[in-house]
Amino acid sequence: MEDAHNQTFFRGHNNDVSCVSVSSSGALVASGQSGPNADIIIWDLDAKQKKYRLREHDHGIACLAFTADERMLVSIGNYFDRQIFIWEMGRGYIVANTTLPAPPPSAGASHAPAGRTTHPAARTTPGSSFVLGDDFSGSDVPATPSPATPSRQHGDAQADPVASVAWGGRARDIKRRETGDYIFATAGPSGVLLWTLTPRTGDLRHERFQCGAHVRVWTSVAFSDDGERCFAGTTSGDFAVFLVRTRVLECMVSACSHGVRALAPLPSERAGTTERRTPALDASAHVAVAGGDGSLRVFAPRGRSMIPVHECFPHRLRDPAARASAVQSLSLCAPRRELLCSLDNGDMCVHSLPDLRGAVHCVNHAGPIADVAFPTATSERFATACPGDGTVRVWDLSSYGAAVTCLVAREHPSCVAWSSDCVVAGYEEGALRFIDGEDGRVYWALPEAHRGGVSRVRALPRSRLIVSGGENGDARVWDVRSRELAAHLKEHKSRVTSICAFHDETHALTCSLDRSFLLWDLDRQRRVSAHHARSAITGLQLCPDERRVITTGRDRSVMMWDLAAPEPIRVLSDAHSDHITALALSNDGNLFVTGGYDQVIKLWTLDGRLLCEGVGHSGCVEALCF
Repeated sequence: MEDAHNQTFFRGHNNDVSCVSVSSSGALVASGQSGPNADIIIWDLDAKQKKYRLREHDHGIACLAFTADERMLVSIGNYFDRQIFIWEMGRGYIVANTTLPAPPPSAGASHAPAGRTTHPAARTTPGSSFVLGDDFSGSDVPATPSPATPSRQHGDAQADPVASVAWGGRARDIKRRETGDYIFATAGPSGVLLWTLTPRTGDLRHERFQCGAHVRVWTSVAFSDDGERCFAGTTSGDFAVFLVRTRVLECMVSACSHGVRALAPLPSERAGTTERRTPALDASAHVAVAGGDGSLRVFAPRGRSMIPVHECFPHRLRDPAARASAVQSLSLCAPRRELLCSLDNGDMCVHSLPDLRGAVHCVNHAGPIADVAFPTATSERFATACPGDGTVRVWDLSSYGAAVTCLVAREHPSCVAWSSDCVVAGYEEGALRFIDGEDGRVYWALPEAHRGGVSRVRALPRSRLIVSGGENGDARVWDVRSRELAAHLKEHKSRVTSICAFHDETHALTCSLDRSFLLWDLDRQRRVSAHHARSAITGLQLCPDERRVITTGRDRSVMMWDLAAPEPIRVLSDAHSDHITALALSNDGNLFVTGGYDQVIKLWTLDGRLLCEGVGHSGCVEALCF
């Protein structure tokens, strides 16, 4: 966390990572994915390699959690899977397995019969499937794959059966002495359930916490530091305090609006007091609550309830006037003196305990990045556009931090370019905005530059012109000095995907999904020539000799063209295994790089020789820039 340049990538999933859990010592990380191949991968952080691949879930992983002693891992499947597995981390065996119970008729139902299942253990090796063994110590039965299960899409209206899971340490007997059993709690539409695991036999049983007349949708769960109480957050913005010993509701505490997103129990000495409260709650029951309204509060006991003693709004750390951003997750940092929180706007903040004094640790986009651009004169910073969170950001390469952020309400940037010290951003709503690259202020805007949205923009700094392309195929030239339209070039039939300018800035090339790229005379406002490819053109670059052109297409090919010839002079067929979506030419014109849906970046020479390739992204490569 202290050195942004020290990063390690762990690769092994082939679909979206749906959940992550870190062990208490930080030695192990478990990650689960969505989709039909819902594998769980256990990573050894010290060795920086894969330790186990666990392959029992079929449709997606909803939750993961390690025990405090790192001996066990619980994994819970999504709506279609509905399975709970307990894994032993020493050798990767299955300790227990059961199916989640159906939701009760109402959340106010008191006590459901305890569910019980005994599952024999299984033996695994990294990368293999699990097979059932005869006892907890495992057996040397050859591994056989699990039966294939048809893939089904996870609908938005079908919530996961468990939203959160947390271990509560060891179960206690009637005299409150620890036993060899483990307990953990789950929260979701099925209610708040307390599970007891006997590792030696694989016995797994559950009881339902009694909520009385309260009907809630549960979002998060955590145990107090001493394990005597269980906290559960709701979509109503309050949280419940349950007694673990009796499974009864102790109190309901109003915490925030827009739902409780996460809970983090705090050690009593870090929470600001060691005074013992009576008669109901003691001082060890402090808890941090993350709200959907952007709030972060620490609650302390008072009598039979709890009250907020510290409060902050992490989204206001960078900008006091920033709009609210929900706090999505909380984590105590070793040695439990700081609280790390993540926001849905992409920020991560660190707060000291107990007063919640905070600082922004890092800034990130909260959605896919559509475009990237370096300024002409420097390589120390670059600009990005993210339609998902509506921001245009300028990044400092020395710190990997966002130096400038520009957010226009209800607008979604789709492309960026540099014009001197100004960032020119095109928006899906059809506007062009000129943004100060130093402080993020909008200098001026063309609110209706393109009907249907701006898809590409290019600055011509010497002639003080901007060439923009639209979703409907228009290419338009704008005079920066007069802020008026200088030329309207309309011949493409579909979205303009790339724009390149000649050195004299009187000629430009545009390409489109209509399978053509056109050469324009900007002074005369007319087309000079047209070339047609066999598939939609997704990228275009002009070589330094201004005679050759490189294009990429949806047919996975890279083509080299001579502007004087109607057909390509070189074709690299199947350059990628899927659609190519991004292309960039090096500043010296000797190399070019391609990327696409296969998530692979490939570096080529101009004669079509592949120099190297690498995987860095977990999604489609949208843009490239040297």
